[in-house]
Amino acid sequence: MGTLQPPGKWMLYTYWQEMKPDAHGDHWGTNFKVAEQEPIQRGRWICCEFMIKANSSPEKADGEQAFWIDGKLVGRFQGFRWRSTDDLKINSFWLNHDKDTHDLNNDADHPKRVYDIWYDDVVLATDYIGPIVPAE
Repeated sequence: MGTLQPPGKWMLYTYWQEMKPDAHGDHWGTNFKVAEQEPIQRGRWICCEFMIKANSSPEKADGEQAFWIDGKLVGRFQGFRWRSTDDLKINSFWLNHDKDTHDLNNDADHPKRVYDIWYDDVVLATDYIGPIVPAE
């Protein structure tokens, strides 16, 4: 069971070559959580933007990842050596929401609740875009 009431808070879940094993010695991904943030609001569209920057060369630990919610920087994590060769590039993008094993199943009042997640206006870019603002 998760520790937060649904729908929880934002985080990044990341795998990379130098991550530390968990208490059992397994190399699962690492949860990058930000303590100071508002819980996710239900019933409205939210602009979520995520960034990953590969390290500039195989030996440098200058890679980073960050995320913005509705245009506000919520989390930035720096100093990563994501790759050990210049041949490794970002080659996929995956939208995933894991409600089965994390915070969303901590809803004792609604154990059979259906969680709908809608995605719209998905964009992959090389620069920050920011939230869409309607024309006046």
